[in-house]
Amino acid sequence: MKGLALESIAYMILALVSIALIIMIVTGRLGPAAKSAYCNFLKGLKSLLPLPAHMRTSMPAYCTQEVAGIEPVVINSRDSAAISRDLAAYIAACWAKTGKVNMGKDFLCYEVTIKYVDSQVTEDSVLQVLVDEGFPNFPLLWLAGNIDSPKVLSVGYEADIQRIVVQ
Repeated sequence: MKGLALESIAYMILALVSIALIIMIVTGRLGPAAKSAYCNFLKGLKSLLPLPAHMRTSMPAYCTQEVAGIEPVVINSRDSAAISRDLAAYIAACWAKTGKVNMGKDFLCYEVTIKYVDSQVTEDSVLQVLVDEGFPNFPLLWLAGNIDSPKVLSVGYEADIQRIVVQ
């Protein structure tokens, strides 16, 4: 009787794990979970093996990004074209850090302070700079509206929609 009960419990646990894996595959969360497990495995392996520093392999980019934090940035230019160029550069840099490697979790890259604005900075002006720089279909979600006065913006990656969000 005990053997049957333990076997039933084992089958239930196996069924629950299978259902969780299917849900993760369908929702697209398996990749980030696998990357996180891989990073944790590499970190544990590095700490366990007594290898000299010159023999250790480097960590993948998506594993080293976890320790980075938000970087405060100040844009002092008054010209809207220069502000658009600077914003586009920070947006592209955030994409290179997070979205390009599919980090799998939300990450706030920059806190951008725009001190002076002579004319309006819009989503279209920033997108045009990104197109000119070779990013024709850039995954950007612009929530900042039109910028016509000094403002503080956040530039970050949102994993659920796999876009850079400016707000």
